[in-house]
Amino acid sequence: MSNKSPSSHIHDARINRIILEADELYDRHYNKDAMRLYGAATKAGAKGRAPAMFITLMARLGNPERAIKIAEMTISKDPDNGAAYAGRATALMIKNRFPEAIADYKVALQKEPGHKEMYADIGYALSALGRHEEAVKAYRKSIVMMPDDTESVYCMCRELEILER
Repeated sequence: MSNKSPSSHIHDARINRIILEADELYDRHYNKDAMRLYGAATKAGAKGRAPAMFITLMARLGNPERAIKIAEMTISKDPDNGAAYAGRATALMIKNRFPEAIADYKVALQKEPGHKEMYADIGYALSALGRHEEAVKAYRKSIVMMPDDTESVYCMCRELEILER
């Protein structure tokens, strides 16, 4: 039996409803509206994916500096939130801060190994730094984990061509 009060359960149910609505909007590419709802869920105390999606969408929609600050606040409150590290890494990538992004993606993968797409993101960052052999390894991991990811296949081939020159 849970130690939570009935009002706490109602609060959690409302947060979950907001997150589900945000997920629906995100799936339909209404990213600004989804970002607002993820932000509302985050402000209401949601942990995990909601703050990370809020951070990621904020960065992708043009405010990576604010996304980085929110990620840092989220991480300070919830240091085991791998998705928040991934969100900050996305914002850092947008700002071309590749070494920091790689470090955050690695932390995120340690905390939440299921985020397979981060290997492709690490590959992109390594490529941007001219570390093409390491990028190939990252793309290979991505392809092994997500065989249908044609973008990783293309990027790995591009890296191999660069290495052959």
